[in-house]
Amino acid sequence: MAAVLMPGKGIEKSYVSDDEKAAYLSALSEGKTKKQAAEDLGRSPSTFFKMAKADVEFGELVRQAYHENGRDVLVATAWERAVDGIEEPIFNKDGEQTGSRIVRDNVLLMFLIKQRDPSFRENAKLELAGADGGRPEVKISLDFSGAIDALEQAGVIRRGPSAGGDDTAVGVGAEPAGLLPARTDGEADGCLGGA
Repeated sequence: MAAVLMPGKGIEKSYVSDDEKAAYLSALSEGKTKKQAAEDLGRSPSTFFKMAKADVEFGELVRQAYHENGRDVLVATAWERAVDGIEEPIFNKDGEQTGSRIVRDNVLLMFLIKQRDPSFRENAKLELAGADGGRPEVKISLDFSGAIDALEQAGVIRRGPSAGGDDTAVGVGAEPAGLLPARTDGEADGCLGGA
């Protein structure tokens, strides 16, 4: 029986042998979760969590097995399924196997691409900073003319004269003008105005 010194909690008796520690690390290296690895040994995951916290060397071995070796196994499996594919049987209507086909997983392929090339990630960040780390000045210009033309052609909206007499007011429905009241301060209220 090994004793594990728990910071602030005294000594906790542990019946985890060196063989069980090695089996736990091996399971993590094979891509299993910490819970699966512990339960395969008939242990609570908290037993190994506490040991890793109390024993820095064992904690580093757990980190390496889980994050590096285990990840590599999972990536290799994803590669196999995404690139090489998995052979699936083909059956006829009577249930007899008539052949097979290779099926590849496009979702896994996208994850592999994102792992190698950050430009494929949805959560890419754009950080802006002004002069001397201050607030940046950002100007954005949007042109909706193509979208407005397409919506008008589809009969979804109608263009009509704005309060200024130009052809920039946009209304939803059958009445082109007067549907969306123009504001007197020069800003279009509820409509898309020309710049």
